[in-house]
Amino acid sequence: MNLEKQYSELVTFFGEENLEFEYFNDNIEDMEGLNPSEIIKKIFSMVKLTHLPTGKVFFGKEYESQIENAINTMKDLKRNLAGNKFK
Repeated sequence: MNLEKQYSELVTFFGEENLEFEYFNDNIEDMEGLNPSEIIKKIFSMVKLTHLPTGKVFFGKEYESQIENAINTMKDLKRNLAGNKFK
């Protein structure tokens, strides 16, 4: 499944109104010595996801792309919420 489709399906699952995304760069020093195309890949790749109904916050910075980090944080949220149903 392509990244855009995964992202869209997860946003639909949670409801766009229930999610707040913030994008930023974790460490500006990491960009020293990079060429312009590498800098563009890294800018704002870190994701902070807040699930508004619960106030739960997740961070994604494992990947160099926004969309992969956003998908990863939504998957973490989904696992977290599913795990709470059984407690």
